[in-house]
Amino acid sequence: MSEPLSHKIAIYIILRSVIARVFARLFAGSLKRTIFVILGAAIAQSIIFHLPDAANTDVINHAAMIDESLLIPVNLLKVMGDRRSFVSGEPESDRLRVSYFKRIDNNTLAAKVWFGPGSEGLPGLAHGGSVAAALDEAMNFAAWAAGYAVLGVRTVTNFKQMLPLNTTATVETSVTAVDATKIGVQCRLLADNGTVFAEAEGMFLSIPSAKFGVDAKKVADMFTALTQP
Repeated sequence: MSEPLSHKIAIYIILRSVIARVFARLFAGSLKRTIFVILGAAIAQSIIFHLPDAANTDVINHAAMIDESLLIPVNLLKVMGDRRSFVSGEPESDRLRVSYFKRIDNNTLAAKVWFGPGSEGLPGLAHGGSVAAALDEAMNFAAWAAGYAVLGVRTVTNFKQMLPLNTTATVETSVTAVDATKIGVQCRLLADNGTVFAEAEGMFLSIPSAKFGVDAKKVADMFTALTQP
């Protein structure tokens, strides 16, 4: 959990306790007491989610953006045999719209993700599950683009900043470890100004690509062969 988010949770717990105690004294022994205690929790939640994040966000929550001229569009679903996808399979979805790219400076996979009204969690914000799903697929595809046919074993997502609806964010990925059949991948989700919305890391199991009916080496060869924006 990020430091700014943990601070907000601590403030929420304190505010909820204080407000609950006040309402308990004012409305002791009545049904109104329960109602107002619940209302107090809602008030506390509203307050903390509108607080600015802790200082030092330039270090914790910002990063250099990708040079757009280094990105080449790639349709991995088509390359993998016109596959379908829960995350990126609907280009006109009101939930998520995902486009993948190759970074020609380091031969890694990148993505652009639009979080539409259908991805809403808290009012006006993208649901954490939609963010985690986008990052999970990006890490999976990053492994395939590197020549590894994989299944996810474990993924961990750390949420850094709240993500407003109708935001288009950039995903950066990197394969960080290869140990026999275990493939480690990391990624992060960035705003246009470099704000880091979320970071994730995953452990994936490499298995024979024939089980998927797709040749992972051919996928990697195609990805590597892309050289012109």
